[in-house]
Amino acid sequence: MSVKDTNLAKGRTLVEFYDAEYLENIVSLLYGEYTDVIYVYFSRANEPTAEDRRILSAYIKTNFGFTPQFLAISENTITCALDDFRRLVSDGGRYDFDITGGSSVFIAAAGALAAEGDSERITLHEYDVARGKRVFSHPAQQPPEDRDHGVQLTVDDIFTLRGIKILHPERPIRYRLK
Repeated sequence: MSVKDTNLAKGRTLVEFYDAEYLENIVSLLYGEYTDVIYVYFSRANEPTAEDRRILSAYIKTNFGFTPQFLAISENTITCALDDFRRLVSDGGRYDFDITGGSSVFIAAAGALAAEGDSERITLHEYDVARGKRVFSHPAQQPPEDRDHGVQLTVDDIFTLRGIKILHPERPIRYRLK
């Protein structure tokens, strides 16, 4: 496993399925308070490119104060994912799995882990990205979002997360937002 061995008992670690869609990767960070984020992906399936990692890491470091980690799962199977998740949470820390837009294998393995584990340490949630609202929590009595309205994204944030570069930064930018 490529995730550094740290004790995160003081805070929560977000475990997020890496998605090519930037908003899927950050929606939980916009609403929750975390000390770390681990992006999970299946080898030879949905691997983030070096550029994707660089952009996402820079954005998270700048806006949330920590550098994300990336965890490759060698096989796209529930058994393999569940084994890696068990190793991941074995340090006693608190882990919050975001199942928003995740693969069915990721969701099934996260659900199996939550079913066998301590609900104080292992939680699940899902967001409706378009509405910015949590639509599922496990355990059901999980507290509401840490931030009622979330951190607002700017147009510049969206450009950054999509890897869009301004060709003429010295010229004023005029956005037509409707």
